[in-house]
Amino acid sequence: MRIPSPLFRSQTSLLALSVLFCTQFLAAQDRMTPELLWKLGRVSDPQVSVEGARLLYSIRTYDLEQNSGRSQVFLMDTAAGKTQQITEDGSNWSARWSPTGAQRVAFLSTRSGAAQIHVMDLGTRVVRRVTSHPGGVSNMAWSPTGTHFSFTAEVKMDPDVASMFPDLPKAVARIYDDLMIRHWDRWNEGTYSHLFVVAASGKSAPVDLLDGKRVDTPLKPFGGGEQICWSPDGKQLCYTAKVVDAPETSTDSSLFLVAVDGSDHRNLVPGRPGYDTDPAWSPDGRSIAFHSMHRAGFEADRNRIMLMDVASQEIRELTKGFDQSASGVTWSSDGKSLLFLSDTQGTHQVYEVDTGGKIRALTAGRYHFGSAVPGPDGAVYCTRMQMERPNEIVRLDGGEPGGGVVLTDVNGSIYSNLSLPGTEARWFEASDGQKIHSWVIYPPDFDDSKKYPMLLYCQGGPQSQVGQWFSFRWNFHLMAAQGYIVLAVNRRGLPGFGQAWNDQISRDWGGQAMRDLLTATDGMFKESYVDRDRTGAVGASFGGY
Repeated sequence: MRIPSPLFRSQTSLLALSVLFCTQFLAAQDRMTPELLWKLGRVSDPQVSVEGARLLYSIRTYDLEQNSGRSQVFLMDTAAGKTQQITEDGSNWSARWSPTGAQRVAFLSTRSGAAQIHVMDLGTRVVRRVTSHPGGVSNMAWSPTGTHFSFTAEVKMDPDVASMFPDLPKAVARIYDDLMIRHWDRWNEGTYSHLFVVAASGKSAPVDLLDGKRVDTPLKPFGGGEQICWSPDGKQLCYTAKVVDAPETSTDSSLFLVAVDGSDHRNLVPGRPGYDTDPAWSPDGRSIAFHSMHRAGFEADRNRIMLMDVASQEIRELTKGFDQSASGVTWSSDGKSLLFLSDTQGTHQVYEVDTGGKIRALTAGRYHFGSAVPGPDGAVYCTRMQMERPNEIVRLDGGEPGGGVVLTDVNGSIYSNLSLPGTEARWFEASDGQKIHSWVIYPPDFDDSKKYPMLLYCQGGPQSQVGQWFSFRWNFHLMAAQGYIVLAVNRRGLPGFGQAWNDQISRDWGGQAMRDLLTATDGMFKESYVDRDRTGAVGASFGGY
């Protein structure tokens, strides 16, 4: 097998590499197919227990014949490495430990129809339903005191055509008097995502904290539970909402404080015109960290980490001078630092910043890390994927930045006899002299004495990095397994290479970004193994443009 150098540099252990090498020559290797792709388990949402000895996570699987998917919750003893599935009926996800340390786990489940909050006693495995909310609930969170749950649910507030014109019962028309007619892939149906609180006992009716307000939390269309948090004393919640006259043209979202009974809504960040999202309350209750973009109306500005003193409402930036965008901010168990995620050089890494603003990387390598959660002993648990393989869960133990210790092997049986593509980073000189980063994915058993067709992947967004993600929509492993070389270019206007690089697509949609794609393509055409007569471009959204 002949491959160009440098190629796939895995940080897997030598033992694992030896096993893989032997397997390649002892058995006929399979290649990824669309059908095989749908057999892969999708691992997500690691949650460490209060004492740090156990881990909850979800796996979603699909049945092609039934055209359906289900999620189930798994429990791992992290010391023994033993795992068991603890849910079965319906689809179950978003599992959360009881904050009081009791042997209880809450999760969302469709076992009784629409998704509702359920609580399981781990000793007896008895499950109790907490909510019976019409239409179902989402974004569940247990209060720090363990006495309440918060959740979000859609509330109908604007009349539809049928209710406005009862004499036209068969009318299917839509009436809009505002530009906000659609959120991404769904019409505005006159409903709003409201924040509710319910007693954990389930013996009282949920309280709508946004009753009567035409406001969404989390923000549509992509916001989730990260946009809402409890105060450590369980008496208040901080939520993200956009309360402006023209939400369709504004990025002015704010953080609001509300009492657990729905009274006393207060904007904590007035006068800030960009996105302010994802509040995270410190364990001692004195500070709230949050993400913030500075420029009004710009959805791809540098996302900073800000720290607010709750008493004085003074705000300062923790990531000043850090030329990368932050996401997924969460406090360490001791409250002395925060974890966050960031795109960099075509990867997605875990970082730590202390309350003085000192930043250090916790991970390194050709990976995409996600869902970082701290354990009480200083360890960090997170998901990790690459272009070749979907998420597994790893543990970071605080040593030198690396790939972490792999805890799960959900898809090991499939990958044990799967021939993998090779992946390398390539840099090309742009037409203006700058360097363009690209990922090149080679077919399994690549031989540079042969010629291969090539696919130029054009990223959408338009400002979202081509990283080491394993996409179930645009899967480079699958493309390469069909015999294609895939060229995935981090052209102008993508994050992970400094904010200036990210900004350079603005007002220049078909200019330098397009030239970057063509330059990288021309660079690959210089290779003898690329068949320029069988080269195509693929992409959607801005990639389609």
